[in-house]
Amino acid sequence: MSQFENNPYANPEGVSVAPGDQKTHGLAITSLVCSLACCIPFLGALGAILGVVAVVAIGRNEAKCKGKGMAIAAIIIGLLLAVAWIPGSIFGGKFVRYAMEVTTYMQQKPAQIMDAGADGDYALVIAEFEDATLTESDAEVFFQTLESRYGALQSTLETNPGAGPDTSSGAGIGIVPYTLTFENATLDAEFHIMLADETATNVSQLFRVGMVGIVIEDEELGDLSFPADF
Repeated sequence: MSQFENNPYANPEGVSVAPGDQKTHGLAITSLVCSLACCIPFLGALGAILGVVAVVAIGRNEAKCKGKGMAIAAIIIGLLLAVAWIPGSIFGGKFVRYAMEVTTYMQQKPAQIMDAGADGDYALVIAEFEDATLTESDAEVFFQTLESRYGALQSTLETNPGAGPDTSSGAGIGIVPYTLTFENATLDAEFHIMLADETATNVSQLFRVGMVGIVIEDEELGDLSFPADF
């Protein structure tokens, strides 16, 4: 038995195969499909790799297989999409971390600020605010006014946990409603949180979260806000 009989895919020299007898190599098809699936991160890179394998496989058996052009197209498209996904993945990862930071901030920071103020830790209070002109004395006046009106702070609870901030005010500000319970009263409060810095000159500066203002609603004695001119 000759070597050609042992290898059914071999093409002895001088023996031609009609173009109609050639079949498109499966790897060529797979590689192009992967490269065109641009919605899945880095699948284009896999398409490019499979395209290279397909080109090599077809080159070794051109008599039986075709699809080299398809595989080359997969390599080009796959590489272009893989490169395009790099900045997209970086930005996407940053956005996910930012969204998690905003969620954590809304759920925890208002209560932490109110507890710090009630305990007299005014430095921690003003550290959370975007207004760099605020002083510990400003925070002291606000929290002492609260205590003189309503007594000691008992709890700070988010009114609609998980609902997300009201962004209808625009300007990159979100409003999160809370209920404050004091010894002598229970009041609604709005915590105004900066969700994005509109003055940012780059992406790193844009993704910032910080407290802008607090408004405590009191129809009887009048609203209180911090900062005082907020």
